[in-house]
Amino acid sequence: MILALDIGTTNFKAGVFYKGKLIKVCHRPLEVIDGYKTNGETWFTAFKSVVKELKESLDLTSLRSIILDGNGPTLVSVPSGEALLWLDRRATKESDLLSKKLGFFVDSSFLIPKILRQKRLCPELYKRTKLYFGSADYLAWKLTGEAKIVMALEGLEKWYWNDELLDSLEIDKSKIPPFIKMGEKIGLLNKELAKELGIKMVPVLSGPPDFVTSILGSGSVEQGMVCDRSGTSEGINLCTNLKNPNQKLMCYRHPNGEDWNISGIISTSGKSIEFVKELLGLKEMLFEKFYEFVSKGKPGSKGLIFHPYLAGERAPIWDSEATGSFTGLTLNTGREEIARSVCEGVCYSIKDVLKTMDYPIKEIRVTGGPAESDFLNQLKADVLQLPVVTTECSDPDLMGLAVLCYTAMGDFENIKECCQTLVKVKKTFIPDESKKELYEAGYWKFKKIYQALKRAR
Repeated sequence: MILALDIGTTNFKAGVFYKGKLIKVCHRPLEVIDGYKTNGETWFTAFKSVVKELKESLDLTSLRSIILDGNGPTLVSVPSGEALLWLDRRATKESDLLSKKLGFFVDSSFLIPKILRQKRLCPELYKRTKLYFGSADYLAWKLTGEAKIVMALEGLEKWYWNDELLDSLEIDKSKIPPFIKMGEKIGLLNKELAKELGIKMVPVLSGPPDFVTSILGSGSVEQGMVCDRSGTSEGINLCTNLKNPNQKLMCYRHPNGEDWNISGIISTSGKSIEFVKELLGLKEMLFEKFYEFVSKGKPGSKGLIFHPYLAGERAPIWDSEATGSFTGLTLNTGREEIARSVCEGVCYSIKDVLKTMDYPIKEIRVTGGPAESDFLNQLKADVLQLPVVTTECSDPDLMGLAVLCYTAMGDFENIKECCQTLVKVKKTFIPDESKKELYEAGYWKFKKIYQALKRAR
């Protein structure tokens, strides 16, 4: 039995696996303050709460390990506990400085730009800070007392730091914990905490950023497979045998340990859908009913185009000043078309990343809350003109943690073998070729409008 913990942006999840099966899941809502921050202590509170709930229906005496992942890039300052989420992209000056210094783009949401901004604008907080963590690293420290930061995959180092960079930026290295690889033992569950919760002092294993667990949990471990991690944001990850030097995308070793992962992140995909839901006065409507409402809109949304750039945009345009837009509103535009154009705009953003990847793709495997919608999955298939696949496990993020944990404990020879054994396909959505021309034209219109709006700033 293993316990997998996932720190989302607005949801804390805990899942118990037994013999490779997810047998119990608990959730706790998380608050986002001012649209970009929270307090890391809420994650620790959520952890204790879900363990107590799990014990009400499960015997945890056979628990072997705890493994955890988290949202990011999120910067947590200790002892304040302030957590600047990946949504915080205010460090544009620091991003520009660092990008010029390193010779490649470093987004304002990344950790070092955030530290530099805090040092510049909040010097007292910087001085009081003893340690900096990512989200999962912080919770692991709370559980074990061991301060480590996970360096999940070969090639990710360039977006983090080294001693030379920290020295040149005059960042106090004592505030930065050492790196640890994913799947390694961080330490044992704290004795006092284990006693309080009534569980054993089991090993706590280092999990990767949550996008990595999505890749593993979807079984996207073969060349040409893409994992589309949908949620508040959208992470697009391609498994390929080619290392891609394109600076508009991130490239690092694939978690299968053999291939390369080419990655592009869309900042506010699911958030845009939530935004239009509220905008139309449908906030209380269940998402299932909302997608029924959206499906009544005409394909192509009667020419209405939406850009889901509500907090700037990352891949592939890397434009922190980009804003969302509706273009093509007429007296014939209905509420259904407005809602549908947002869903189509999200799909166009995904298509933008895939075209930038420029690699043969055989299928898209979707994870996250939006992946539960047959309508949205079929829309993605139609816009992208690629098969879209869902998997049987109700929570691929937790499944990905289980894959990593079982492999680390020696139950499987390697990650690929574990994925191929545990991850099962549920449903495949085949693209409607009759919509190919419509959505190809919509995509190029989407591209041209963004360029025109950018020039008009």
